Amino acid sequence: MLFRKFLAYILTSVLSTVLLMGILALKEDHPVIDAIGIVALVVFFVTLIYGVPVSVLADYLTKRFNGAGRVLCSLFIHLLFGVAFVFIVGLLVAFDELNFDFRSFWSGVKNYFIASTLTSFLFWASDEAARFILNKKNIS
Repeated sequence: MLFRKFLAYILTSVLSTVLLMGILALKEDHPVIDAIGIVALVVFFVTLIYGVPVSVLADYLTKRFNGAGRVLCSLFIHLLFGVAFVFIVGLLVAFDELNFDFRSFWSGVKNYFIASTLTSFLFWASDEAARFILNKKNIS
């Protein structure tokens, strides 16, 4: 399982960095090459510290399920924790904007929502792909 999580972590981090840089390029007027180091550092760090444990937890919680039920449950857990991450970061970054005005709070965290949801989905997809490939080859 650790080997599969490591593969999913690396694949997710690289794909997320590339996709987030693409999204940033569409939204920003300045060259995104300036931000690639920061984006990659944040994505790799947060995916390791938050994403890998969430994925291990998802495996633990879904081990009694089989087939599509396990896959969908795992997707739900990954996305749930991805959205939860947005509110955790939002409370840290935009706490002063919360003031029970969700609209202004949302404007401060919507980019985190996109990044977190995308990354949690990519981690789930990478982990499921690695599970499928490694199970075919009988590698843990």
